[in-house]
Amino acid sequence: MGPPLAAATVGCCFLLAGQVPAGSDGPDYIKLKALLPPGPDAQACYARTYDPTYLQQHPQQKVTELILSLRYDALSEDEATLIAKEDGGTEKQYFRYDFTLAAKVRDRTGTLYASGDCASAEGIGCGVDCDGGGIEIEPMAGLAVLTCKSGKKVTARLVVGADGRRSICREAASIAVKEWRYDQAAIATSFRHARPHDFVSTELHASGGSLTTVPFPDAHASSLIFVGATAEIEAFMRLDTASFRAVLEERLGGLLGSIDEVGARASFPVASLSAESLVGPRTALVGEAAHILPPIGAQGLNLGFRDAAALADCVAVAHRRGSDPGGDDVLKAYARARKLDIATRTLGVDLLARSLLTDFLPMQAARSLIVHGLNRIAPLRRLAMRAGLAPPTELPSLMQPVPDW
Repeated sequence: MGPPLAAATVGCCFLLAGQVPAGSDGPDYIKLKALLPPGPDAQACYARTYDPTYLQQHPQQKVTELILSLRYDALSEDEATLIAKEDGGTEKQYFRYDFTLAAKVRDRTGTLYASGDCASAEGIGCGVDCDGGGIEIEPMAGLAVLTCKSGKKVTARLVVGADGRRSICREAASIAVKEWRYDQAAIATSFRHARPHDFVSTELHASGGSLTTVPFPDAHASSLIFVGATAEIEAFMRLDTASFRAVLEERLGGLLGSIDEVGARASFPVASLSAESLVGPRTALVGEAAHILPPIGAQGLNLGFRDAAALADCVAVAHRRGSDPGGDDVLKAYARARKLDIATRTLGVDLLARSLLTDFLPMQAARSLIVHGLNRIAPLRRLAMRAGLAPPTELPSLMQPVPDW
């Protein structure tokens, strides 16, 4: 296992630059632009060592020495991030800041490390809090030791990383990932509609993307994921609420009747991520910490459910046998149980996402033929739905149908 990883958070290590914005609450913040003005190949390194007198006056501070390096990284058109402007509009940002942080703390011989990127330079800083950082994971004689921001230590025989795309657990376990993007973006929002949704989620596909509605408990309210070409989504984000509501009604084709209200919109690039391993030292990854898929058919959500259920099965077997739930045999069994399901779903969703983007006529014809068949042939449609819901392997016991005695 590599060196322990400290969570990257905004913190008062930025005092080393000697600037503090007025009106800050809590930790002292500083804008990244003040540390490193944007520019090609711009980079900077800052360091601070706290002297014994200062540390004696601040007994709660655990950080004794910091080194923070920042690098300006230009982004391509496909990588650019859509950010909100103060006037309510949006604009593309064609850069980010990559950072690397090293920190030494009291009563510890090793060094804490963190690295990553910050998409915004306007009010987001990268560093550690003065009390020693976020979370670190270290091996310890059959246990994982998690050190919280407060300094409290929690020990466990198994760490389950269910902490999303930027998983601290995954990085602490030194598990690498593969990421790839599509020329697509998505809008997430919610809306109210005249017709009840009857608790049915609907997914509509068209050339360039898809539109998915997910029912809320309120029969006349749903959430929405609207996927399309990046340029198209950017244009929709610039529309006022009334114009976007008209687009939404047109795309839904009256499925849910007239639309009364549309909530706040947020956009994000469509991307995929795959961890090179589901397991590390006393660590198992589930959900988006292990894999991210384009928002098609709720496959990512269902994969995450099956991850958690399969891991529960493996841990239950270990418990019955009186063996270590975080041992190598349990972790390997979990990785084997999930390998085929994740691989086939990742490949299938990736191919479907790419088929919506291609201009290759044979592929378009094949896609149209399949969609027409699904619409017209009920047994084929039911078969496709079962294939989308059921994995190629046996369902974990927690997801098995309950017998009707």
